[in-house]
Amino acid sequence: MKDLLLKYYDLTIMVLLFVGLYIILKIINYFKEKNFEKYIESRAFIGRSEKLDIKRDYDIVMKAQELLDFDFKVDSTTFYDLNLLDYIKRIDYSMSTMGASSLYVRTREARPILKDLDTLRYIRENQEETISLMAKFLSFGEIKNKELFTLLKNGIEAKFSFELYVKFYPLIATLVLGLFFVSKISFLTGITLILATNAIITKDISKKTQGASKMLTMLGKFSKLGIDVLKTDLELESIERLRDYKTLLKKINRKTGSFYNKVGLDTDIFYELISTVTLHEAMLFLSIKDLVNENKENLCKLYFILGDIDNEIALSNLYYNLDLVCKADVADKTEDISIEGEELHNPIIYLKDKEESVGNTFKFTKDILLTGSNASGKSTFLRTIGINHLMAKTLGFVVAKKFKTTDTDIFTSIDIKDSIEEKTSYFMAEAKTIKKMIDNPGNIYLLDEVFKGTNTIDRISAASSTLDYLSKQGFVVAATHDIELTNILEKDFCNYHFEEVVTKDEIKFDYKLKEGRAATRNAIRILEMYDYPEIITKKARERSEEI
Repeated sequence: MKDLLLKYYDLTIMVLLFVGLYIILKIINYFKEKNFEKYIESRAFIGRSEKLDIKRDYDIVMKAQELLDFDFKVDSTTFYDLNLLDYIKRIDYSMSTMGASSLYVRTREARPILKDLDTLRYIRENQEETISLMAKFLSFGEIKNKELFTLLKNGIEAKFSFELYVKFYPLIATLVLGLFFVSKISFLTGITLILATNAIITKDISKKTQGASKMLTMLGKFSKLGIDVLKTDLELESIERLRDYKTLLKKINRKTGSFYNKVGLDTDIFYELISTVTLHEAMLFLSIKDLVNENKENLCKLYFILGDIDNEIALSNLYYNLDLVCKADVADKTEDISIEGEELHNPIIYLKDKEESVGNTFKFTKDILLTGSNASGKSTFLRTIGINHLMAKTLGFVVAKKFKTTDTDIFTSIDIKDSIEEKTSYFMAEAKTIKKMIDNPGNIYLLDEVFKGTNTIDRISAASSTLDYLSKQGFVVAATHDIELTNILEKDFCNYHFEEVVTKDEIKFDYKLKEGRAATRNAIRILEMYDYPEIITKKARERSEEI
């Protein structure tokens, strides 16, 4: 027995070292996760935008949309018109890139993320389990590049020599071993050929695995996160969806774990020899490759299921951190479209600085024309309606005392830009955008300065007829400087306005919505404040009176 122990002394020491290292890493990981939990708990569910300093690349967040074919109800024009990326950044309390991607995609889909607000309450009440999950998502880390998306979307594209040989290697090796009982020379020849071939394959596979190592490491962490999340006692619909992928998660975790446990030894001559003889590394890599390539769509779905779980927890944190919040009432589309708000705020402004945010109260049952001088708040109000409409549809709550809208899509024409590359003028770009509204009846349309890219006569003529048409097929809220439109459309549109207070040195705005059309103008006064020559401002006033 003693001789046997001495004979395998080195091997025993090596095994004990690896077992010891494994235990140490497990202990480190345990305390790391516990530290994350304490870090989160100490902030009492305060979100990332206030306390947690997470460096997040939102280009990566949005890149995830390429993983699956989504039916986006919010087009690119509306997304940028409403500053929805800024909105997403403000309300994003998620612990991971996946959670942020889920929030982005669900916002663009404009469909409910939560079954109801009771889900948020349930998450809040189960604090211990929630904090544990938050720590797991936080420890997963941010996705810093697009390699994981490439892996999930395209699978493992790496190819290497003798792939068919590797798949049939157990059979080939058995046949060669059988030659031992037939012919020693044939046996030695076969063994020599196998070892030579295996050496080439092992070298080739080592190069390929080096290129895929980062992606497979991330995939291993990805599957481990999914398995850990399934251990929770939280009962969420998104977690139930994750259970359907439990077997796949375990397979990926087992294979990627085995792969790196072996590859981690690749500087050892003993391992190199064993790997060359058995082709274990090559067969394991092929096995992972086949598993990933057969489940590309499922892996992409898993990304967003995990993201949904993180996002639901994040939305609970957001909801309970808002000083002003109410459940939104989204009426069925069969009803006439209407929009109603009490102390309704723009979420972007409110979450940036609630002291600077101004709420407005209104009840729109008829199409609306907004007038008012420059910088009085018309465009911001359009965005306030648009963002809260989407917030109501997706989250079920908004920043207001009361908000009611109708379950429709929303289209905007607020911040149109021309394009030199596409040889598109401002007017042409705007015409295309508004044509999309015409082609999508029964929705809410938000427009700012309709057809301002053309002359006054054409602008007023085209704008009045277009707004009249849109009002008959949907619900219009339009801002304009053209007072003439308020007279032309007064039969079908209600007039509201924003106004300013002009003093000797400045112009002040209260950003409060008021009934009726605007009665003040400030453009010439602004020129005077910027010290334009008196000859310009004087003539401007005279001509203004004449017109």
